[in-house]
Amino acid sequence: MAFETVLEGGLTGAGYTLYTMIAIVGISALRIPLAEVVAEPFGLAGIWWMLAITAMARAAAMTALWQWGGWEKARA
Repeated sequence: MAFETVLEGGLTGAGYTLYTMIAIVGISALRIPLAEVVAEPFGLAGIWWMLAITAMARAAAMTALWQWGGWEKARA
């Protein structure tokens, strides 16, 4: 989570906010339906795992945006 937060802050601070926001909001919006899917078979542990998996997905998305390099052309 810290890795994702640092990259999100770096991208946002560089003025690269649109794609950062789309990735963060999009993946976070998936948390509720995915948690509902895993709640029935796995209970509370499944919900916690879904939160961890989506946090890793957000970190992967922020890493991909950072590696893509579009933020270098953004204006703050």
